[in-house]
Amino acid sequence: GRALAKKFSQAMAFAFDAVDELPDQTQEALFTSLLAMMGKLQQAERFPEIRACATCKHFAPNVHPDAQAPHHCRFVDVPLPQSLLRLDCPEHEPASPAVTRRHWRQVGQV
Repeated sequence: GRALAKKFSQAMAFAFDAVDELPDQTQEALFTSLLAMMGKLQQAERFPEIRACATCKHFAPNVHPDAQAPHHCRFVDVPLPQSLLRLDCPEHEPASPAVTRRHWRQVGQV
């Protein structure tokens, strides 16, 4: 198992390196696309539950007029740019299914 885990982590390091070489704008578009895909898959119950901003009761999407940081985290009371949305937050508290669906639509244009 350890050998397999090491191989997997090395494969992921290659992917992370490849993304790091992309221009910032392309990285942001890729992240937004991945968020949209994860939201679709979660709503279809084909993706495991995650502790993402879009599934958290503290998250308020698109509440700030600033296009650079349109979202808000009520837990830490700060505006959030799309690029800083978390996929695994230790302070995550699940939102209701209806709120989660709305958040995924607003964040990932699902």
